[in-house]
Amino acid sequence: MISPETEKVIGNYFPELIDDKVNEVKKIQKKIYISEKANWYLEMMITENTDTNSSMIEKLIVKEYQRLYSKGIMTRDPYFEMEDS
Repeated sequence: MISPETEKVIGNYFPELIDDKVNEVKKIQKKIYISEKANWYLEMMITENTDTNSSMIEKLIVKEYQRLYSKGIMTRDPYFEMEDS
């Protein structure tokens, strides 16, 4: 039997081990710092489409993870998104 606190910690690092919570849409707030150049590019990209800062950064992170996964650099696919790729 695992306490809810322990389950949360495990889920942060191994989401595939938490039953039925992998597909749950959950947002996590993080504070990030980016360079002025990156901020300028980000602002230019979001003016060209309907993305927000958060959604654009999320897309870029997922795309980079997929790239590294396809090269074999990243080996875990906790959300089972890349297994069919």
